[in-house]
Amino acid sequence: MAIEKMSLVNIAGLMDELDATLKRCCESGCFHIEPAGNSPDSAMKPLSEKNEYDRPLKELAQLSAQLGITLKETDFTDCDLSASQDFNSLFEKYNTPFSELNTKRLELTQRISELGGAVRQIDHLKGMHSDFQQLFSMKYVSVRIGKLPVDNLPKLDYYDENFFFVPFETGKSFCWGMYFVPERDKQRVDDIFHSMYFERIRIPSYVSGDADEALEKLKQTIDADTVENAKINEQINELAAKAEPELQKAFSKLRFIHDTFDLRRNAAALNDKFYLKGFIPEKEKDRFGKLFEDMRSVSVVYLPPDADASCEPPTVLKNNFLTRPFTMLVEMYGLPEYKGYNPTAFVAITYTLLFGIMFGDLGQGLLIVLGGLALKKKLGAKISGLVTRLGISSMIFGTLYGSFFGYEELLDPVFENIGLDFLPLKVFKQTNFILITAVAIGVALIVISMILNIYIGFKNKDYEKSHFRL
Repeated sequence: MAIEKMSLVNIAGLMDELDATLKRCCESGCFHIEPAGNSPDSAMKPLSEKNEYDRPLKELAQLSAQLGITLKETDFTDCDLSASQDFNSLFEKYNTPFSELNTKRLELTQRISELGGAVRQIDHLKGMHSDFQQLFSMKYVSVRIGKLPVDNLPKLDYYDENFFFVPFETGKSFCWGMYFVPERDKQRVDDIFHSMYFERIRIPSYVSGDADEALEKLKQTIDADTVENAKINEQINELAAKAEPELQKAFSKLRFIHDTFDLRRNAAALNDKFYLKGFIPEKEKDRFGKLFEDMRSVSVVYLPPDADASCEPPTVLKNNFLTRPFTMLVEMYGLPEYKGYNPTAFVAITYTLLFGIMFGDLGQGLLIVLGGLALKKKLGAKISGLVTRLGISSMIFGTLYGSFFGYEELLDPVFENIGLDFLPLKVFKQTNFILITAVAIGVALIVISMILNIYIGFKNKDYEKSHFRL
């Protein structure tokens, strides 16, 4: 358990092979790229290009979302698309029919909503046998339809104005109806009704006939539009099912190409040549070099990790099967320096030990283990492995404590039968034992940390750290 030894890699070649080089660097899975043009005295300057795949990537993602397609990582080895124009053509292939269907769907949805609002308004006017179009076409008389608070209904008798109010439906709070007023007096009468909180209902111009006839026509139109809207939704679903396999592969490949193109910003160029630099694990040198053997202009040079003072080697922790899940805890608080010490084993031992000491219970520990195994698919192998190891520690200490789901005496007969007189440990009945043990563990951890600090200081020849920064 140490820190992976790294090698600095310099890659140079003709600009024509830059994209292919970056692609193979990504496919290697071990190349950590560094900005190549950050040296002020270098003649090669970093590339500053706009990513031509930005727009196609956003368009395909937006189209997929509109079609209800959840994008995920997909194998795209059999996808022939490569240029941005190819992805634009694919977008148009499915976006054109979808836009036409979606426009119709939006129009129908809006009309259904408007018709529904008209139905709710006219429903309160049942019993009115006058034609709406005739009412609103009168030349010298204006008609206002709406609702008035019930408490204000008697107040209308106190106004000596040229209007009369016709009620149609009276509820607990409102009275729906209409008032007629001469054209010359409508402004003054409108102000009166407004002061009494009259809420006007505007009847759509397409409504004809009396209230009952209008309602019937509107409901028939809503039913027809709803059926048509359902057909359009079905057509969109069929289009989505047809497009999903192709869009999944195309989007996965496009994102790979897009991210690879973004890496060009880390490359430096001079005339028709490019230059890349980065780090790879030392053990990967042979495999990494073979990736570029068939590329005529590309050369790969390996250097020591400290050969370039402008960049710091990345820290890659090397851990075994037992301690690997605890890597996430170390990364959470920050990785050590490249020449530092890998603390994963120390964290794994202390964390597991202290968890078992504090939460020792055979039954509860078993549940933690089973929970970690059950959540492996959902949470991933790292978290599952961490939880499982902590559960095992809890079971071990729970056995030593004789605790099973909080019952401290349940395991006593077991230890008596096998002749272990010193078990279980009744720590909660021995206050001095708990205090002394806690202090001893704390002292041990501090001493071990100091010894590790001294070791790292001597290893890196940093004697100030080893002697004075404990």
